[in-house]
Formats: sequence, structure tokens, C-alpha cells
Amino acid sequence: MANMEQLCRQYSKMIGGTGEVKEGICFVTVPRRTLRVTVQGRKVRTPLVKAAIFSFDSPGNDGKAINEANLPLLQSEINKVISEGRRLGLKVGALHNHWVYVKPLLIGLHFQSVENPLTFAKKMQNILRLIRR
Repeated sequence: MANMEQLCRQYSKMIGGTGEVKEGICFVTVPRRTLRVTVQGRKVRTPLVKAAIFSFDSPGNDGKAINEANLPLLQSEINKVISEGRRLGLKVGALHNHWVYVKPLLIGLHFQSVENPLTFAKKMQNILRLIRR
């Protein structure tokens, strides 16, 4: 597991977030600090609403893992982020509303891939440059 811990630290650093390994899965959280979000009229700080969350499982012998990104996006960010993700060869796993009664409206975009986690992290660096954080 030490190798996974080291890989998760490197991945977290590349993405610019805080990571940890739980049950063989690396989870990384990248907050969107500039967003002022309310749910049902109340100010929200929880990462469940406004943080990007990334994960990958333990890589196989080929160095590849299942990678996932969950990005809370403003409506104005959706097209440019999806276009860049597709240009980078990522699959869109989901595009949906995460919360109701939220202002501004945040849409959850999920990217997925099977590749080396550090390759995915490099792609996420490109994606995150498009998002106001």
C-alpha cells in the first residue's frame, strides 16, 4: 500500500488538491474557493456541493487504473470543459444536476478513463485551468 500512498501524493500534487487512500482507492478533493453557493438560501461550504473530487483505484500490472473526476460546473463552463475532455480522449460518464434549490446552479460532470493515474492527472490539470476556482 505504500506505493499507492506515494502515487496518490504525486497525483494530488499534480491536481492541486488534498488526497488520501481509503481501501485501495485514492481520493483527491480540490475546492472551488471562489464560488459563493447557497442551498435552500443557506451558505454552503461542504465539498460535497462545490469541490471537484477525483479518484483512481489500485493500478494493475500494466500501470492502468480506473480514473474518475466529478466536477461541479457553472453552466457557462460545461461546453468548454466537455470539449477539452473529449479532445484529451476522456469519456463523459455523467452530466446532471447535483443539488436542487442551489444558487448558482451547479451541474455535475463526470469524466472517466482507464489509463495511468498520472496521465489522467495531467489531463485534469488542463481541465482545471478552464474552471474558475
